[in-house]
Amino acid sequence: MNVFTLSVLSISIILQLAAAVYALRLNRKIHGVGYAWLLIAAALTFMAARRIVTFIGFFSPQVEATVKGPIAESIALLIAVLMLFGVLLIPRIFDSLQETTEAWQASEARYRTLIDSIEDIIFSLDRNGRFITINNNTLSRLGWPEDSLTSKSIHDFYSAPEAAFYETKYRQVLETGLAVHFERNSTTVLGKFWFSVSLNPIPNEAGETMAISCMLRDITKQKQLEQQTIALHKIALDITARRDMTELLNAIAARAVKLLGAAGSSIYIADSNRETLSLMAVQGAGEKFMHTQLKRGEGVAGRVLASGQPLVIEDYDQWQGRAAVYPRGCWQAVAGVPLFFADQVIGVLSCYEIAGSSRTFDEANVQMLASLGQQAAIAIENARLLTATARRTSELVVLMRLGQAISANLNLDTILETTYQSVGELMDNDAFWISSYEANAAYSQYLLKIDRDVRYPLDEFPVEAGIGGYVIRTGKTVLADHPARKKAFSLARYGSSTSVKSVLCVPLLIGDQIIGAMSTQSYTPNAYSEEDLELLELFQNKRERQITPFPIFEP
Repeated sequence: MNVFTLSVLSISIILQLAAAVYALRLNRKIHGVGYAWLLIAAALTFMAARRIVTFIGFFSPQVEATVKGPIAESIALLIAVLMLFGVLLIPRIFDSLQETTEAWQASEARYRTLIDSIEDIIFSLDRNGRFITINNNTLSRLGWPEDSLTSKSIHDFYSAPEAAFYETKYRQVLETGLAVHFERNSTTVLGKFWFSVSLNPIPNEAGETMAISCMLRDITKQKQLEQQTIALHKIALDITARRDMTELLNAIAARAVKLLGAAGSSIYIADSNRETLSLMAVQGAGEKFMHTQLKRGEGVAGRVLASGQPLVIEDYDQWQGRAAVYPRGCWQAVAGVPLFFADQVIGVLSCYEIAGSSRTFDEANVQMLASLGQQAAIAIENARLLTATARRTSELVVLMRLGQAISANLNLDTILETTYQSVGELMDNDAFWISSYEANAAYSQYLLKIDRDVRYPLDEFPVEAGIGGYVIRTGKTVLADHPARKKAFSLARYGSSTSVKSVLCVPLLIGDQIIGAMSTQSYTPNAYSEEDLELLELFQNKRERQITPFPIFEP
């Protein structure tokens, strides 16, 4: 027996069977391209079977003799056919692979285009924190050449403290192989942003994390909105707890400055007819303009009152609608929103930047200011209601006390003193006087004359001059602001050399007969309202029956 021939034959059988098995495995891996590897595997199997018969024939010549002749040739033909069809199907495999490759390349190109175009910051890092890839949108914002990526690391992108923080997060992903998601307010070379951060592992074929995919989504606006919503809620709780109107308005103005980060803020309150606005609260520059009045349509506040719509001006000095009462060089950007209550504009809330500032107010700022304005309007009306209720209660108490004093038949000086003290409890009376008058007389006699708690001699004044003379001559009441500036009356001065800023004056009547006048005055602008005037008229009704029994017209 030829040992060499048997060895070669054995090896041939083993290799053919191994090739058949491998062809079957290829057929399982590559689908949709026919049965090329299956046919080839079958051919190889038949070839191995033929060799096995030959191998057995060395030990049993009868077996080999059985498969010789036509049977052997038939097996050879079958092997040739199987190999032929198998080989013919192989090009389809390569065509399929080519199509798959092209589809994958096209998909990768589309994916790359998408990644490059979105605004999110997307990049990948190696285990040492060096950039591998970065989307083009971010690359162009950074101004880095693409071929410089290999020399850049996270230390070139983040500030030093942020780079240290992100290194710990990257190390966590590398060690655990798990994705990490978090939000972070980060400082980068592009600026400071709130990011929604996604860190995902990139494994190799062995499943080991060899790189990290990073996506930073800018959520700064969402975070600002979230913080502003929380701030507005706190503001609402704060301002609704305040009862004093002046304190409330100052608190609202201060909150507006903080909320928008503005240089200053102001609140104008409309009169009952909504034709005039008075500046009642100021934060920041502009306190010297307190109590300034604007007409409907005048300035930013007047325009907002007239239209009921927010208004933003980028350069107040250059704006044609600027209010002349404010000198140039005060304001730059100005934003104003209406304060609505029951579908009526009750005032205007505004924020401003001082002249020379480059800051402007955008739509988001206006929305925030309007949201604050909604809370402010409700708080202002609530404070008004509480103030009015408290005022009415105080008025009733004071009037009852005055009525009791009158009913007690006290002397005139006591009644006059009680009147002066009672008026002072309900409104400003820095200066106060009461006079008597006899029909057709040329002068009216002072019964009480006080300025800043100092009492002055009781002389007389001509009824042809001054506010008191006007009230006595005409029987009309007077509510005047800045009377000296308006020069509507010739003024009779006493006490301080400083001109009063607000005046209330009412006639004293018995029936239709004028028997004198009463006036309270303040050194504060816009100190009195129509309600104060109505209240002062109530005082005259309480006292008118008590003046005449006394010899007030005698020298």
